[in-house]
Amino acid sequence: MPRQKKSFTADFKLFFIRGLAILLPSVLTLWIVWQAYLFVDRQVAEPINRGIRQAILWVIPRTFPDTKLPPWFGVPDEQVHQFRTSLEQQASPEARAKLKLSDASLRAELRATQFKQFWDSQWYFRFIGLLAAVTLIYLAGRVLGGFLGRRAYQSVERLLTKVPVIKQVYRT
Repeated sequence: MPRQKKSFTADFKLFFIRGLAILLPSVLTLWIVWQAYLFVDRQVAEPINRGIRQAILWVIPRTFPDTKLPPWFGVPDEQVHQFRTSLEQQASPEARAKLKLSDASLRAELRATQFKQFWDSQWYFRFIGLLAAVTLIYLAGRVLGGFLGRRAYQSVERLLTKVPVIKQVYRT
């Protein structure tokens, strides 16, 4: 009995579905891992980095003498004046609100902007918040994984299942 030649459409469907079955689990897994990384980076690590930057901006002038301050820390009067002039040219409500700030407040804002630019230029700094987030998640797992942690977590779960709107969502 001669073997029938398959049509291109039947052949395409067969191999497309086979390729999809082979590739989809791997691609989907990589996508989920990437989305989890992006979530932790944006929602956890970046707020931690922001807090670290604010702490550094608060600590540096209280720790170092004026002669040893980092280059990004200095904001000359001319730069504050240019910033105020650029705000005057803008018509946004945010710019108008900033115009009411003192020179010291504008200087602090410029310093924070310069520090963020410096922070972003050092690619490895972004991993500080991520490392802190991973450490906090690990510690939460250690604490909640113990006997007392499990009991506390179960108590919180019982409480959540009694709150009207949350109980419908939380169970699923």
